[in-house]
Amino acid sequence: MEALRRMKLCYILPKFDAHSEEHFSHTVRTLEALARQVGLTVIVKQWSGQVRIAGAEQVLLQRARGPERILELARLLVQARRSGCTTFFSHYSYSGGITSAIVARLTGARACYWHCGQSRQYYPRKWSLRRDVLATKLTDELPLNLCLTLSHALVTGTARMAEYYVREFGVDRRKIIIVPNDIDLAHFPVRNAELSAAKVALGLNGDTPVVLFVHRLSPRKGAQYLAEIAARVRQSFPGAILIIIGGGPFEQRVTAEIAALGMEAAVRMPGWVPNRELGAYYAAADVFIMPSDEEGFPRVLLEAQAVGVPFVATDVGGVLDIVTDRQAQFVVPQGDVPSFAGRIIALLRDPTLRAELSLEGRGNVQSFAVERVAQLFVERVVK
Repeated sequence: MEALRRMKLCYILPKFDAHSEEHFSHTVRTLEALARQVGLTVIVKQWSGQVRIAGAEQVLLQRARGPERILELARLLVQARRSGCTTFFSHYSYSGGITSAIVARLTGARACYWHCGQSRQYYPRKWSLRRDVLATKLTDELPLNLCLTLSHALVTGTARMAEYYVREFGVDRRKIIIVPNDIDLAHFPVRNAELSAAKVALGLNGDTPVVLFVHRLSPRKGAQYLAEIAARVRQSFPGAILIIIGGGPFEQRVTAEIAALGMEAAVRMPGWVPNRELGAYYAAADVFIMPSDEEGFPRVLLEAQAVGVPFVATDVGGVLDIVTDRQAQFVVPQGDVPSFAGRIIALLRDPTLRAELSLEGRGNVQSFAVERVAQLFVERVVK
């Protein structure tokens, strides 16, 4: 342990907001687990309220605005390097990834960049003078390519995602490190109350079949399929309710499609829910759904498994790398709404199967417990 404590890591966190519904709120618990194993410096790019990361040796906050932020970030990285940090790790941030890679190369450190998503399919194939094409190329595709090229290592979540970056971005497989996403199991405890009681707590009838969606309402996350999924499930279970948690560019479209199908009574849309409050919704769900067209390592599947909710998901990104063989029977081809709805109906019809898959998930998710993944991170990333 003393040898590990001498190892020092600088982690660039894009955003800190304890009340946020975004996945960065999970990262704080990851950082606190890392701080128990290595000397940790955290650079926070955007923040709200008082930033607390228990165990960190230093937390450095970006305060500058505009173009000065890049110089400020470089200065903070140099400060971290002088304090002994030998590894820089940037989580998704393009400016963080590029700047840390340059500073690392100039100061003899090592820069690692985390990315886990199927971005390529959403980039225009060719350059043009169209504003939307230029915007995507200059603010997304080009910075990502720079991060992947300049960093000493790409860290991603699963073996399938590693092969994706080799195939789609030409990343050398030897520079890719696999570290899975993690979950704080104490934050998403197994539901121990009666399912009916959890439903009543949300204002539902205790016997109501509940299907849960938690994600951004965008085409990438399958928002365009939600109304049809609800309609197909209601044909077999007229009293079923679909709870849609999230917001985004497709929110109005989803609302309109539900209304056009006359499904208003079948759907609840509470909007964004802070991550700390999601457990009550998982606890009330019979089935969790993830009909995404694009994913990397979907943390929502870890949350569902931790609470004990069986799920239906699409075969995108690294999904098949993080499920068991039995769970894989409920992973269907992308965009196949009839098959997707059919799997939901099969689960709703069979409480014994749901109970068995609940146990399956609760066992599987132990591999992604935050302390275990933090140990893998130290072994594979921190040098």
